Amino acid sequence: MFFEKKKRHQKIIFNFILEHSFFLFIIQSLQKIS
Repeated sequence: MFFEKKKRHQKIIFNFILEHSFFLFIIQSLQKIS
């Protein structure tokens, strides 16, 4: 049970990093266009 909770927590962090980097990528692309 403890390991399952840790696994889920890592997945949340991983998703957060993915979305955050994707968001930064979009911002950089918009800055290049303008």
